[in-house]
Amino acid sequence: MKLKKQAKKVTAAALAVLMATGVVQTGVFSSFAAGEQEAAPLLWGDVDADGLITVADATAIQRFSIELPAGIESFNRAVADVNADNRVSILDVTCIQKYLAEYVADYGRTAQPYDINTAFSTKQVPVLRNSLDSTETANLRVYEDLPNVPYINVKEFYDQFYLVNTDLTEGMTCAQDGGNYTLTNIAGKTAIFDVDADTIYAANLEDFITSAYNLQVLMSGSVDKNYPFVMMKEVTEPEDSTPITLSLGDYGIDLRGDETGVYAPLATVSDIFASAETYRVVYSGKKIYTADYSGLYVPTPALNTDPDFITDVETDHPADLADFTYRELCFNIDLWYGQPGQEWVHDDLQTMKLDELLTAKYPDIKENLLSTEFNTYFAGMLNLINGILFDGGHTTLASRLLSEDQDLASYAVRTMTDKDYAWKFIESQIVKPRQTERRVATRDAAYGDNYYIEQGDTAMIRFDSFVVDFEGWKAFYAGNGDRPLKFNQGGKETYDTVGVVLSGLERAKQNPEIKNIIIDMSCNGGGDSAAMNAIEWIMTGKGYIRFNSRITQRQKTVNAQFDMNFDGKFDENDVSPYTGYNYGVLTSNYAFSCGNAYPWFMHENGAMILGQKSSGGACAIRLTSAAGVEFACSAASSSIVSDSGENVDFGCPLDADLTVEGENPYENFYDLSLLSEKMNEYYKAG
Repeated sequence: MKLKKQAKKVTAAALAVLMATGVVQTGVFSSFAAGEQEAAPLLWGDVDADGLITVADATAIQRFSIELPAGIESFNRAVADVNADNRVSILDVTCIQKYLAEYVADYGRTAQPYDINTAFSTKQVPVLRNSLDSTETANLRVYEDLPNVPYINVKEFYDQFYLVNTDLTEGMTCAQDGGNYTLTNIAGKTAIFDVDADTIYAANLEDFITSAYNLQVLMSGSVDKNYPFVMMKEVTEPEDSTPITLSLGDYGIDLRGDETGVYAPLATVSDIFASAETYRVVYSGKKIYTADYSGLYVPTPALNTDPDFITDVETDHPADLADFTYRELCFNIDLWYGQPGQEWVHDDLQTMKLDELLTAKYPDIKENLLSTEFNTYFAGMLNLINGILFDGGHTTLASRLLSEDQDLASYAVRTMTDKDYAWKFIESQIVKPRQTERRVATRDAAYGDNYYIEQGDTAMIRFDSFVVDFEGWKAFYAGNGDRPLKFNQGGKETYDTVGVVLSGLERAKQNPEIKNIIIDMSCNGGGDSAAMNAIEWIMTGKGYIRFNSRITQRQKTVNAQFDMNFDGKFDENDVSPYTGYNYGVLTSNYAFSCGNAYPWFMHENGAMILGQKSSGGACAIRLTSAAGVEFACSAASSSIVSDSGENVDFGCPLDADLTVEGENPYENFYDLSLLSEKMNEYYKAG
């Protein structure tokens, strides 16, 4: 067995992490680009790191144990607990004194080599999914040099948290070869964790981190049981994968291993496996929660209702946690943030990593993020995520703290309101919602609450988000219910997108005069891309979504087919009777995410785009957290592009601008006579 040696080459940044718990009186490193230096082997009791056990070490430990300054330049608490009782006290001083007096025993582990792989304790922490009464636990390691940064076995993490929706008991295997640990998932995709170099190498990283359930669906060519009406039948991408090496050591993040497997910080593993599926694992400092924004997996009321969550997260950060959280956050953003285009610092991020950017241009945000005081840290998170990285809505704090701790939220917001970069967030949260209220009022005055309206040769179908009634569709296919149309979602009556479009098209089919059909996206903020692909197919006979990955610089196209006859098969018998209409899409500056991607698809397939230019939202959403503070960010692996590869983040091109000057810029949006006239002119000219 070969364990990782402490005497390996480490960066100055990694040394800073190692020494952070020692109440080091040197400052935090301002950059992760410090040069490498050889670290001497550490000894238990050598708190001044001079390679010797002396009276100076005993004196420093004695002073530290009674909360006096240690009296030396750097005090390494990690090696001070020589009697192994998990505290630093006068008993450790006694052990060193006995060692210096040449006792043959009773001096603990004084002067023994310090090995970060063996200097740890284990603990079990509660895991909450659906219920606050859960008895599930997870095993964590707490290393003595990082007492507030829990580690987890990577294979055990995946097997415990990423087998949801499957009947599997094992999702990965692990094979050790010295300091290299090769993890292999059920699809045969591998990653090599090198604990000596602190790197992770994967020939196909995106396939390696995919949940076991999605891997099963892809491998079998079957239908996702959550979407029985649509099948992602084909994925077109370059044949050769793009190998990726994640250099955790560049961020002072240390991988560790022994004969039981490879271990990484829980936060790091959570960030690596958090995906655009919106399923993720959140650690509050005392409990682990699973969270699922999309609702495809198990609902997660525990995270949303546990009163302990806020109390646990709002605890001030010890020095080692504050330092690690900043480094982990930089790793997270540098690798996984999609940089869609609208964020304040988009141009800067093309040439600078996050730490470089914050150091050079936003040192106040960096200082706040490094703070041990939680309120200050939270303000730093708000200025980072909802400030300089805010891109219209996909990158935003998604934390209970904003709604349930008004004092904290108010304090954090006050630190940002006078900043130039705050404008886009303010526009998104205040200006656009007010404009949408005006549009909704205008639309309601014209149509009432009808989802289908027709006049002359033109019909309009409206829905304000892409939503799927998962249980309704399962019941329908099982013969236990009608085709979904309306359902209750979170106590609110909601239209199922596919159901409402089919119902509207069926009504249009009954009127032979209808030749133009407009899909109203003017108040649509986005939603479920599978629902979007389904209605694309219904209207055009094809449905697809094209992604670009910033991580691999590869483009892939996912093609969908709709089960038009609802027989549970996807074959030549599925033919849409609705492809012959002249389609138009009504958009506005509120149309975001799928509300922007759908007009782009229709635009590229010949439909007319009317209204106001849509708002963007090119990337899928990836949800993650930093020290328990949850946030969403645009996913680097899934940035939607046009057929020509064009970035769609700045809105879909318009064929007819319907806005007008005056008190109500949207008064023409819902005039079906005018819309019919515009549609007929467009298609006649075409």
